[in-house]
Amino acid sequence: MANAGFTVATVFTAAGLVVLAGSIDVEEGQRAVLATGAVAYGIAGSLWCAILAIRTRITPAIAAMVAAGAPTEPAETLIGSVIGGLYSSFLLTTGFALSAIGSVLALSGGAASPVGWLATIIAAIAVVRHTTLGDVIPAVMYLPTLFIGLALLLFGG
Repeated sequence: MANAGFTVATVFTAAGLVVLAGSIDVEEGQRAVLATGAVAYGIAGSLWCAILAIRTRITPAIAAMVAAGAPTEPAETLIGSVIGGLYSSFLLTTGFALSAIGSVLALSGGAASPVGWLATIIAAIAVVRHTTLGDVIPAVMYLPTLFIGLALLLFGG
């Protein structure tokens, strides 16, 4: 259910961001940045869904190997490396997408401008923390998206 939920949420959020790019009153260059951010967000969400799908299949398999007394290495290390690489790609791509979207909203001067700054700052901090310390929980990347969505619903951009 989590995989289906994240997939549906990713598709709807990316679609909503595409609609935003076409409907908000900004310059054409900013509209292109919004559209690029929407596409990047969809790609990042696909990476996150891939991580969930892999973990859903692998965790029971590794548990069965442990229960049977079978060695889990080197498979466990290799799979961990793949998931780690996908996670880095997810986080960096999401950070780019949210920075792009947040920056356009911040510079638009509309009522959602403060939320745009907040989204951009959170995304930038997450990317810097991930690249320097390698540790950011995925929920951090959903906060800017939530803030942007709420601001647009409440203030209409």
